[in-house]
Amino acid sequence: MEIISQIKSKLLPRTDVVAKIVHIEGVTPSEDNVKEKISKHFKCDKELINIEHIYTSYGLGVSKVVFYVYDDKKQMEKIVTKSRKQRDTEKKALEEAKKASAPVEEAS
Repeated sequence: MEIISQIKSKLLPRTDVVAKIVHIEGVTPSEDNVKEKISKHFKCDKELINIEHIYTSYGLGVSKVVFYVYDDKKQMEKIVTKSRKQRDTEKKALEEAKKASAPVEEAS
């Protein structure tokens, strides 16, 4: 991983980073793989990393990653909005928990 630009935000408690990842003879790295590399490079927890986008040029085996490394978890939760997929997953889990805890009526 090669850091292209790294800017400490003056307004928000985070570092804005653009990096280049080489993955010749392989597929575009997943967000989990990228977070693992980022956390090793910046020596921080994976939960403090928000990947904005992974740009891959067709056939080159090189991806540009735009991401943010936050200073603490509380500030990150205030700033970062959850994706629709995350909200739907949480909503389904809540509904299933309600169904499981609801008393089951027996048919007479």
